[in-house]
Amino acid sequence: MKKSAFLLLNLLLLAFNTEAQEKRPEAKWYLRGKAMTMVVFEDAWYSSISLGTEYRFSKRFSVVLDAVHYSFKNEVEVHEEPNSKKYDEYARRDYRNYLVLEMRYHFIRFKNGNSSIYFAPYSKIGEHKIRKEGLYPLQENERFFLNGNFVDAGLSVGMLINITPNFGIDVSLGVYNRYEWQSYWETDENLNTSYHPQQFYTKFHPNMRLNFYWTFKKHLFPVGESSL
Repeated sequence: MKKSAFLLLNLLLLAFNTEAQEKRPEAKWYLRGKAMTMVVFEDAWYSSISLGTEYRFSKRFSVVLDAVHYSFKNEVEVHEEPNSKKYDEYARRDYRNYLVLEMRYHFIRFKNGNSSIYFAPYSKIGEHKIRKEGLYPLQENERFFLNGNFVDAGLSVGMLINITPNFGIDVSLGVYNRYEWQSYWETDENLNTSYHPQQFYTKFHPNMRLNFYWTFKKHLFPVGESSL
């Protein structure tokens, strides 16, 4: 986490130092976001909503700030009686709300001046919660109530793809390490429940991010320029 913050700071200093030696181009910014829901398998739902901005202050450097809500919901049918056709559905929800701060270095820029391939150290900070609805049937070794806070430090490679002069897609792949503090209730093999306060976890994860964006300044760089 400290190494990631140090790398972000050094990239920012490098960016401003580069700009001091060059004629500063017109800055531009993007409005970014998405809202999507998909079925992973029957009665299991994934959804993600995000809204943020990217500020491009030089030919090669930009800063991204996103607010994200992610959730995974698993629904189970609970019948009033064992052989009854009447039932209600109850869910267990696992969700996170967090902010993402990302420093991007656009090392390849394409002819239209907006599309590019970038490298980015980034960090997330947010909350993690798990909740179950009243009659949701507990499973073995299942966390059914959780409050957590986490910080991520990661690296990614991505691409801005302009579809029109103003509209485009931002997709990236990367890895991150999560540092999380959790307090939760959990079942065991016999469905007995126990409380675990202030547990600390750290783990590496792969990561894929997708956003759509709208550009508010479209002639930041000369049209026709391409550089590595």
